[in-house]
Amino acid sequence: MTDKLKYFFISIAAILVLAGCDGNSNGSWLDGKSVDGADYVLAGYYMMAGEEEALSDTDSGTSRATASTDVTRYSDYNEKTFTDLAGTTMRFVNYPEQGQKTYTTVTATGDPDIFKFSSRTEYPNREDVIDYYLEEYYLKDATGTGSGTDYWYEEGVVVDDAGDEDATFRETMEVHFQDGSVRYEWITDTSTTMGTYYSPFDYDGDMSIPSDEDWAPDTTDTGMAWSSKVHYYQNVQADIGWFTVENKEIFGVRYYTEDDDGDSSCVAYEHMISSESISTGIVALDSLAEWIFGGGDSGDATLAETVIRYELTGSNNRKTTRSQTEIVDSFGNTLTIDMENEY
Repeated sequence: MTDKLKYFFISIAAILVLAGCDGNSNGSWLDGKSVDGADYVLAGYYMMAGEEEALSDTDSGTSRATASTDVTRYSDYNEKTFTDLAGTTMRFVNYPEQGQKTYTTVTATGDPDIFKFSSRTEYPNREDVIDYYLEEYYLKDATGTGSGTDYWYEEGVVVDDAGDEDATFRETMEVHFQDGSVRYEWITDTSTTMGTYYSPFDYDGDMSIPSDEDWAPDTTDTGMAWSSKVHYYQNVQADIGWFTVENKEIFGVRYYTEDDDGDSSCVAYEHMISSESISTGIVALDSLAEWIFGGGDSGDATLAETVIRYELTGSNNRKTTRSQTEIVDSFGNTLTIDMENEY
């Protein structure tokens, strides 16, 4: 059974539409592009869920998300200092998710305390849609010895390009797609900046986007180790068969939290719209939030809404992910796509 058949559950209404509902005089409105469209709209799910089948070392290729600090799993980089790693590339197979591979290059800067990390993640099973994810950031030797002799996974502090501590700073945080479009991501909050933590997100929670644009997850200050909030935006250039409109934009927000036992959970809300004019650059946060939670200008229309949830149990490293996407095509047909993966 293929991955698509195993994880791809489409409602009866969607099956009827996909079977050949004619939306224009030229024949099927899908125009043979339904599969590509599904993969494109579900890119966020594929990136977060990973794959049931793990990659082998031979699948990973030769060395090129923030570098993993799991020193037991990646023993090749055990006991490595900043100086040891400078000018080298670390290879992480099945990271950040299973079925993905990441190459992290470490570069010395003009400051002997600060090193640049550049991580490129590739998606072998989704390479027809997603090209790669690129994250670039700076780590500072927390001891301030100026020698770079401390272990990078224990003593690194994320700093901005001026060398000041800032857990949200990324020089680059982008997902590149094969069609040439880019999904820009940026960290808007962390537990460091908030001074508190998100409560665990319920895997069995509501799979619809909240209607209140001021919605925010519960926070707690006990039992958690890290929390973060990430926004993303994309000007979609792909020719998706479901939609005749040319101008498409994606807005998203992703909340993550992890406790001291290694249990983590995440919820993401994503909104695809048709717009009369494509936005230039990264949109303002207030506009992004307005669209995600149901606002927006009357000249724009919703094309798809997606909710993704996952949970990972640290004790057995079991991860479960599910998503639900509601799609309204150019002719008013409604499709519901449900995805689920566990490994």
